[in-house]
Amino acid sequence: MFKANFLVIGLILMFLVGCGNSNSRQNTTNTEVSTEKENPKIALFSEIDKTIARLTLSGIGQLGNWQSDGMGEYFSVSPYYQFGSGTPQNNLAYNLVSENSKYIQKVNLILNINNGSERKQALQKFSEIAKKTLETLEIKIPEGLINAAKTGREFNFENDTYLVSVKLDKSNIEIFTLLIQSK
Repeated sequence: MFKANFLVIGLILMFLVGCGNSNSRQNTTNTEVSTEKENPKIALFSEIDKTIARLTLSGIGQLGNWQSDGMGEYFSVSPYYQFGSGTPQNNLAYNLVSENSKYIQKVNLILNINNGSERKQALQKFSEIAKKTLETLEIKIPEGLINAAKTGREFNFENDTYLVSVKLDKSNIEIFTLLIQSK
């Protein structure tokens, strides 16, 4: 009997303390300040439709509408642009992403080298589209980037406004990604 009364008293105390904490949490939540940035430093990234239209003119395909993935991110992608005479063909695609519906945070240009015998031509095409992409986004091309893309080397550049990199993911195929990320 003593244990049952002690348990009931404990539950009542937990309930009362919980209610008090709930008010504290509510006040804390109401006074929190959002740290989410309002605008990206690459100005064009705030003009989503304009950016999509401009990148579509690069020649690798029509980017889709800016939309939610249903899990808190937003995106626009192009279909794979197939090129080369080998089988399977190499391909390029754009992938634009953000955690905010109002602006783009990252532009990815992805090259899949599916046919290693045409690697040199694929990297040449990748470097050409990388150059067009940066020019389209009104970003100064970092020294060494085009040569790195053309020769299949990784590359990193960062300043106060943006980050530009070329990364290689090697599995059964080589996948090169040009990343342009606004700060």
